[in-house]
Amino acid sequence: MVRWILMAGLCGVACGDGDDPRFVPLASGTAQLAIEHGELVFSRDGAPILRFPPGAFQQGIVDDLDSGASFDPYWLFVDSPPAPPDGLAWQRAGSFRVIASDEQGFTLAIGDHGKLRATPSYSGCFALSFSSSHPRTAFLRVQPTVANSGERYYGLGEWGDGIEHTAATYRGEGRAFG
Repeated sequence: MVRWILMAGLCGVACGDGDDPRFVPLASGTAQLAIEHGELVFSRDGAPILRFPPGAFQQGIVDDLDSGASFDPYWLFVDSPPAPPDGLAWQRAGSFRVIASDEQGFTLAIGDHGKLRATPSYSGCFALSFSSSHPRTAFLRVQPTVANSGERYYGLGEWGDGIEHTAATYRGEGRAFG
């Protein structure tokens, strides 16, 4: 009897309690990615800049990826768009779940099919990868909340970029626009 109790106790210790790994905030220079109150928060020098609730990570699911429809995201941003692909529905995640996390990076499950990977890159920067395992994902979109109303963004690398800055400077550095 004592042998069975000892074996059951050892199995419980070896097998763990099934909890997800603990989230470890990720730092790069003065920047940090942390989970606060159920949101992923990007901060610099301790001041939150962007907040990503789980619903900020969205997957555009369609009826048929092989339909011949165009999945160019251009139409998402024009004034008179063509009809969207058949069955397009945006799925917003309801939660994060930690898959792996340490000082070198983290992986989060986002809802049922999303995954976010983050690692430090250059000082003050992070490399992020958002993917979906849903077999009919046509689009991915991220819609964070700007935590600091004085923060402005521009030049994010796509055709829809526009000039959005405070006064004529961005973080104290003059920029020429032409």
